[in-house]
Amino acid sequence: MIGITELLEIAIEIEEKGYSYYSKLADRSPGYNKVLFESLARQEKEHVEWFRDLMKEFKDEQTDAEPYEIENADFLKSLAEISIFSFEDAEKFIDDLEKAVKAAVQIEKDTIEFYKRLVEYIPKKRLLERIIREEERHLEELSKAFRNYV
Repeated sequence: MIGITELLEIAIEIEEKGYSYYSKLADRSPGYNKVLFESLARQEKEHVEWFRDLMKEFKDEQTDAEPYEIENADFLKSLAEISIFSFEDAEKFIDDLEKAVKAAVQIEKDTIEFYKRLVEYIPKKRLLERIIREEERHLEELSKAFRNYV
């Protein structure tokens, strides 16, 4: 079984990949898209810090307790890996903004699904619920940007 801290580490990796991806898109984009991708990158970086804080808080609370393990962790890990690998695959679309935005839309959907399932296992749900809402806003902003290309 996989513990919650391992899943939080995976969430950090997703957010780091998102930061990198959106930063690269910002570097290659003009005008509104540059501002959009810079904003998304900045928010992903904030999420990394929030997850680190959540993991530290969780570890501090668990020092004397048995490790907290999750039954469906393998499924959750698979969901998370889809997002991680998708960011890596999407790197090849960096120079085709339409494809890059389309890939980002799907990645955000996958990430939201992972976080919505992960929230069931987090004792302090507020922070993760806030991240989910922000990821949903990312999806809306990216969907709007994608519609501008089709």
